[in-house]
Amino acid sequence: MKLLHISSVYKDLVEIFERQNPNFKSLNYLDHLNQFMNFSRGQEFSYYYYFNLYGLKTDVFYINYESLSEKNYLSKNNKKDDLSKLSLLKNKIEEFKPDILYLQNSIYFKNQDIYEIKKKFPFIKYVISWICTPLKKDIISVLDCSDLILTCSKEYYKDLIKIHKNVIQINHAYDERNFNQKEFDSRKFDVSFCGSIIIKKNFHTKRLNILKQINSNFDKLNICGRMNLYYKELLNFQNLNNYLQIKKFLKKPVYGADYFEMLSNSKICINTHADNQKFSGNMRLFDVTGQGSLLLTDKTKDSHKFFIPDKECVEFDNADEAIDKIKWLIINPKKMKEIAENGRKKTLNFFSYKKRCEIINNIINQNLC
Repeated sequence: MKLLHISSVYKDLVEIFERQNPNFKSLNYLDHLNQFMNFSRGQEFSYYYYFNLYGLKTDVFYINYESLSEKNYLSKNNKKDDLSKLSLLKNKIEEFKPDILYLQNSIYFKNQDIYEIKKKFPFIKYVISWICTPLKKDIISVLDCSDLILTCSKEYYKDLIKIHKNVIQINHAYDERNFNQKEFDSRKFDVSFCGSIIIKKNFHTKRLNILKQINSNFDKLNICGRMNLYYKELLNFQNLNNYLQIKKFLKKPVYGADYFEMLSNSKICINTHADNQKFSGNMRLFDVTGQGSLLLTDKTKDSHKFFIPDKECVEFDNADEAIDKIKWLIINPKKMKEIAENGRKKTLNFFSYKKRCEIINNIINQNLC
């Protein structure tokens, strides 16, 4: 069987890749694809490797990296016809002839797009949608034409089972190929945060406030990320003030291989979930622990089911508690290192992409074989 993993990437990541690899234009399509995938280290990087390992032939198509997709199209066609995202995807489907489509980001599709694709290519037997974001009308419409929904959090699972009969919670995971061996004591940063800060209702206003308070207590807090302030938040004095304070210290976002390098250079890495999110499940839980850094994460209803507090991670309820725990960890480096090592062992044993892909592969075999 064949699976086409339809992925999306940050525009910033593409720009950084092309800047760091100025020879990309001269690369043929396959070399360009493999070089970019190795740099981006996204879900597709892991699924491609491990699915192929289990005998599920897998290819990757980046729906919003048009110049890469065009390179594939133009290598086999002499003239430029319709080079829209959807047309380029159809060209890839016709070429690869997958049995399964895996939609990593449904926001790029409408349900009629998927119905049209299934009608045009009857060899497609199964459509999987990955959901790790609050449900919106457009996303829900795509789910109607999906055969299986995979989701990263119990938060979304509870909503999804109300609208689809076939939903499975498959959490994010860690790819051990990303590991950068660093001596814990010689890591450059005591405390880091790497990730997005979207200042908007139901997104990351809590995260912004926590980082601002921690930053006020630690001169060397390392914050790398992409921060977006929505116009309505200009009227919120606290959010606006926190935004202006963090902006002074915010470093450029790091992606892919650079992101994992940053984590492995940090002793403690802060994690928070989205505002009002009651359950755990974001990528940072596993990226941080997998890189051997200590995970300092917000407490949720099920956080203890992932990592044992004070043994495999450290949890906090609010900014003041997070600050107290950071101070305690810094003056107890042996305990800090011990917790970080325990967290890494837990991730390798239970939260690896190898295990995740084995589970998904078994589900596919049960449904299609």
